[in-house]
Amino acid sequence: MASTHRDPVCLDEAADTWADLYSLLAECLKEPTTEFVEEAGSGLLASELDLYAERLDLQLADTEPPEPEACSRLTREYLALFEGMETPFAPPVESPYEEWYEGAGRTGLLGGPAAADMEQRYERLGVVPSMQYPADHLALLLEYGALLLDAGATDEFDAFATEHFDWVPAFRERVDDAAADAPFYRWVVAVVDDVVSATP
Repeated sequence: MASTHRDPVCLDEAADTWADLYSLLAECLKEPTTEFVEEAGSGLLASELDLYAERLDLQLADTEPPEPEACSRLTREYLALFEGMETPFAPPVESPYEEWYEGAGRTGLLGGPAAADMEQRYERLGVVPSMQYPADHLALLLEYGALLLDAGATDEFDAFATEHFDWVPAFRERVDDAAADAPFYRWVVAVVDDVVSATP
């Protein structure tokens, strides 16, 4: 029997849909709001993800998120998994996953070259990113990628993705090893890793 697997739709053919998907995933990696929890609980998040996966011929393992119980519960999950309220934890920030200085234990610190590069990129755009997140927070990286795709700058996106998304598999591993009971965010990170890995 022939395989029904197809490669994802290339960036040039569907840059706007890829941009929408990256924007959706960026929202999933921000601290939750009541509105976000309502949308996720209503099935809107799953239906949007299904729609983008279908349009892009993406084979995602699981497009159905665990239903968030309440904003306060999801906030606790977010803080426990991503901000160290339980250890080990998994910061959704590029710098800790990159080797960027000499000496023992060359990873794990915030504010590395990835953050400096993103600050310069935002400055060139005349954009001031939210101070709520480090400049190399994955939500902001996904939003920046979406901006490039929205502008049709697919070559620039390719270079950006090569430089700034190479750490996502290591982040997913750290999430898998983290102590927090955070099923929604574990699901989000798995989907982000799958999407970033599948982006042509």
